This record gives sequence, structure tokens and C-alpha cells, in this order.
Amino acid sequence: MGCNCGGRSGGRATRTGTTGTVWRHIDQHGGQVDYASEASARIAQRARGGTVDQIDPRTGATITPTTREES
Repeated sequence: MGCNCGGRSGGRATRTGTTGTVWRHIDQHGGQVDYASEASARIAQRARGGTVDQIDPRTGATITPTTREES
């Protein structure tokens, strides 16, 4: 009989009804990471280059145009 811990979440409650928007950093190699705040996404952009987009998590649609870090 398996546990009811939620698998990879390690027994922690995870948020399934995400609302609002997320900020997606896309690096120069195509790797994508979603962040809850624009500031966190911008920090990753400054460290690794690439672009930051504002994304609607329900549809995956881009809300704001792609922005690139100015060198």
C-alpha cells in the first residue's frame, strides 16, 4: 500500500490552482525556468543572459513581449 504523500513533492502540499502570472526566464540555450516574481527572473537573466517573458500559467500565453538584458 503506497503512501498518500503526493509523490515528488515529498509530502508537502503543493499549490495546484495557480492564479495571476509567472515570469519565465529563457536562457540562450533554450532552457526555461518559471519564477513567481519579475525580480527573480531578472536576476537569472543578468546571470545567464537570455530573455524574460510574463506568462499566463493557465494558457501558457505570453502576456508581455520578450525583453532582453541590455549589455
